[in-house]
Amino acid sequence: MLEDIEKNLVPENFPGNVGIVMDKRKDVNLLHESYRKENTPEFEYFFTALLPKIGHRRIEFDKHKRTKLVSDIYTVPDEAFGLLILCNEHHIWVWQNEARKQGKSKNQLRRKKRFVDCNSGSQDSWSAEGISIFHALCGEIKILRESRESIQIEEQLKAKLKQAKPVATIGNLRDETWFEKNTKMAL
Repeated sequence: MLEDIEKNLVPENFPGNVGIVMDKRKDVNLLHESYRKENTPEFEYFFTALLPKIGHRRIEFDKHKRTKLVSDIYTVPDEAFGLLILCNEHHIWVWQNEARKQGKSKNQLRRKKRFVDCNSGSQDSWSAEGISIFHALCGEIKILRESRESIQIEEQLKAKLKQAKPVATIGNLRDETWFEKNTKMAL
């Protein structure tokens, strides 16, 4: 993720309308008001570049992306977990990117994450707050997925993915990635 930020491959306003909204007191307001209501580059990036990393062998996004809606590929918990990971870590990724520019490295780049932190030295799992947010997200996502706007956005995304150009790699053809399409780079 950090390498993507440094190369400007992540949408400029990421996470934009994708993610959990935190106010200045660090209270959670859950989903951005336009999440699953507007098709944005951030929304497309989340579903085509980030979520495929969660259980990629089980999900097989590349195999199904042209024939199924993302709601049929990812479960509600998959989507909620992806959003929770963003909320848990995005602020750290941004801070680390800036710290690297200032010459910091290794242990200087460690910061505590919001709900679970494997680098903290403890063996704790997700905090009660993180688990509670996860369950609330599942409820919100389930409702949003049934909206007309959400279904239209997913159909638009599927249509875009159907038109993706194959890219030649050694030994086979694969689809052009979100990064290649949006940065005009071929891997």
